[in-house]
Amino acid sequence: MFKKEGDEEIKDKDWESLKITAMNIIYREIQIETSHTDFGLADDEFAELSLKLWLQFYNSCVEYHVVSAV
Repeated sequence: MFKKEGDEEIKDKDWESLKITAMNIIYREIQIETSHTDFGLADDEFAELSLKLWLQFYNSCVEYHVVSAV
């Protein structure tokens, strides 16, 4: 869901590298979602969008885990 064309393949990485990769993915998604606006986001709007994207990311991870466990 969050993989974009041209992304490097994520292989076995240490925990810190995975956290940084996840944060970069969410930050990129925020940039994509706000690229059509000519103004910056207020702090509360940024927090709301960030939470929405983190929840989508988490749900994707849980879904992947559930499907792969079957």
